[in-house]
Amino acid sequence: MIKKIARLRLVSHESGQPPTSYEEYEFYGPPMNALITTSLHHGMFETILRILGSEEQVKEYLPKVLSYKVLGCYAQTEMGHGSDVQSLQTEAVYDNETDQFIVNTPTILAAKFWPGELGKFADHCVFHAKMIIDGESCGIHAFLARIRDDEAHRPLKGLEIGDVGPKYGYSTKDNGYMIFKDFKVPRSALLSRFVNLNSKGELDIRGDPKVAYSTMLYVRVSLMDFTWKINLSILLVGIRYTLFRKQFRSIDNSKEERKVFDYQATQYQMMPFLSFSFACIFASKRCSALYEQMREEIKNDNFTTMKDLHSIVSAFKGLHMPESLNGLFKVRECCGAHGYSNYSNIPNIIEIWSPNVTLEGDTMVMYQQTAKGFLKKFRIMKNSGKTIKGIYSYMNEYRDFSSDPATFDINNSDDLLLVLKIAVIQSLNKISELLPNQDDKVSFDIAWNRVYQIDVISTAHLNAHLLNALMFDMEMKSLTLSAPLKKVMNIMLKLYLSDILVSRTFSHLSC
Repeated sequence: MIKKIARLRLVSHESGQPPTSYEEYEFYGPPMNALITTSLHHGMFETILRILGSEEQVKEYLPKVLSYKVLGCYAQTEMGHGSDVQSLQTEAVYDNETDQFIVNTPTILAAKFWPGELGKFADHCVFHAKMIIDGESCGIHAFLARIRDDEAHRPLKGLEIGDVGPKYGYSTKDNGYMIFKDFKVPRSALLSRFVNLNSKGELDIRGDPKVAYSTMLYVRVSLMDFTWKINLSILLVGIRYTLFRKQFRSIDNSKEERKVFDYQATQYQMMPFLSFSFACIFASKRCSALYEQMREEIKNDNFTTMKDLHSIVSAFKGLHMPESLNGLFKVRECCGAHGYSNYSNIPNIIEIWSPNVTLEGDTMVMYQQTAKGFLKKFRIMKNSGKTIKGIYSYMNEYRDFSSDPATFDINNSDDLLLVLKIAVIQSLNKISELLPNQDDKVSFDIAWNRVYQIDVISTAHLNAHLLNALMFDMEMKSLTLSAPLKKVMNIMLKLYLSDILVSRTFSHLSC
């Protein structure tokens, strides 16, 4: 794989193309059935440098990143903590006598674990650690430091680095672990776009500290973009196969065998997955636009879009990854024994895609993260009458949903969308009444984690489908399409909504 990527770099250089970037994975990764070797070097290391680095740090490091004079990785996750970033245990203690941070791994649970490009490849790293000044914790912050020497590529003094070993999926990705033992980095290692520490140990934090997590948002948005591409590439294989493959002489007055695709059971397996994949396209495009809007706002110290984007992308991370994987399994099954052959490429893609259900936050955690945000919005709207803006504006229709609609046309996508909104709002209302106020921390904790957690997750799952459908509907109404294409896309939208209502909504409301 490294040889292939090196050749791609050489071809790019010879053809006079601009410096490579993470976006190239869109073209090179899927055909190779792999995450390319430098995907996280660009996707996470470069991204967090651009977002959290000061002008001086970006000026110093970015040219080296783009030219591969610096090879980087991103070390946030620890053995004992992943999504719970605030509980990371790695410690960076500031010593004002030497003007350095002394970084340590206090327990084995604090070992950095899983970062891609860390095990063998990277010579620099952005790592997250709890900053301690004068014995007091000042929160989790990001540091950029060299981790291997530039001669023999050996770990620097104070570091133990290795590969995490065999794993399921992403076999081309170099996942590693790192343990700190009195590892020293200069004060300038602190990424200081929004935080500044002077030599006296005086700390100045500007803006929203949660901007440090914006790299995770970028990766989640990128995963959304890859989802629909992977889905459609495999659906293309499956639909083509079932259109040409014939099985059983079941056509009246004919000795010809019936096409596998003509069976209702085959269409039931694949067509809802196709409609879901189209919904993913539009959700991905909208979230990518929101992410770029957030990046521009952050440059002006405006963080208003970040919270909503985190809630929306958490919902889609929880929805798109497992739904995609389940759909891939269905396509494989529709291809019969041939679906197990690597010549179909389906088993390869399933193995590659499987880790995405967990990495950057698994479904259960993602649904709870988004739920806290939209439940808070719903309660504010319900109790104060405040108008909700943006994608969650559907909540404003709460008072109009006192009863079910008098008429309903199953062939009308607006009616189908209305029923889904009613289902989500009724579920939100039920959960908001069951859960104590978040200010009552003890009661809220018990209710959230021990009593109503499955109801919360179920509501978040349904809400994620609604957001998906809303973005599909908005794009359909804003795009200029030819009449035949618009007809097909309207069928896809109605199929997606119908599948949610029949297979998800009614069973959800019974709980």
